Amino acid sequence: MAENIVKKNRLYAIQFSEHSEPSEIIMNAEIGRKGFKGICYLTPPSHGHMIRGKVTKKTKNGFKFKEIDNPEEWIFTEVTYENFCSKYYKIVYGGATLKDEVSSTEELEKYYHDHFPNYAD
Repeated sequence: MAENIVKKNRLYAIQFSEHSEPSEIIMNAEIGRKGFKGICYLTPPSHGHMIRGKVTKKTKNGFKFKEIDNPEEWIFTEVTYENFCSKYYKIVYGGATLKDEVSSTEELEKYYHDHFPNYAD
């Protein structure tokens, strides 16, 4: 079920439980990658993460995730062109320039997937 909630080609803003606002944008999110019991994702430009846990809830614009050893939930919100231009560009190095270079969610996602590597298999 969680595999249908998390969309690998989408960008997500993560709000960690200890923060009041999202603090980073991630890409290539996958649940259960190669049998891993948790979520794998890439924080551009090239920092991969593997976090044990599970998706706890689908939300209107993303999902919530809980680490195995942490009672707090992380909030993953899909990044769109609109929310990137209004607030998320501030948490990305060069975000002010990037928001002027793209004009849609699809172009923003394409920019990330063209400029940052995927996982090595």
